[in-house]
Amino acid sequence: MDAAGAEDERFSGTSGRLFGWVGVAAGVAMGLLAVTGDPVRDRKTLYVAVGLMAVCWVVLIRPSVSSNVNGVVLRNMLRDTFIPWSKIDRCRVVQTLQIVTEDAQHFHGLGLSRSARSMVKKSYGRSSLIVPGMLTGRVGRALDTRPEAPARPMSQRIHEGVVYQDYVEDKISARARQSSADDLEPVVAWSLLPLAALAVAVVLLVLLLFT
Repeated sequence: MDAAGAEDERFSGTSGRLFGWVGVAAGVAMGLLAVTGDPVRDRKTLYVAVGLMAVCWVVLIRPSVSSNVNGVVLRNMLRDTFIPWSKIDRCRVVQTLQIVTEDAQHFHGLGLSRSARSMVKKSYGRSSLIVPGMLTGRVGRALDTRPEAPARPMSQRIHEGVVYQDYVEDKISARARQSSADDLEPVVAWSLLPLAALAVAVVLLVLLLFT
């Protein structure tokens, strides 16, 4: 995060995050029932509740993608990745957000995805529509001679038929094209909090099975 700088925009996540919060709410309800009842008899229910909340947060809620001053930050389940704007060559959103750097490094962000239906529609149902920023990479930069358009509200872009994943591709590609050369490099780091949460879930699973 020191390398990435301040956050400009956090892109909306997938529907999985909603299911994650539903799982956390279910875990809270189970935990309250356990602690207000017989703590000894209901301890396994408490184990399940805490483990469910930990897993839902790590797997479904934590993954996110954000635009920062110096580049893109991909928060995945256990690791965080920073990719400088100056090093991004192209990006696309398929099953995950995929970013490729100029030296052919590939990074995946689990915080954004595209449904199979949306991918088919994009490939075959909208062949006449070229979304600004879809021409990415070195070839795209050479061919894209259009002047930079002023930013438009997301509601207007959706009304015009641009799905949110295309907006994200456009936003990242535009920032990468506008960036200046610098000496920043991609950074990948393990995150201690989700590792600890996952360790707690494993310990509770062991206790659940063997006590």
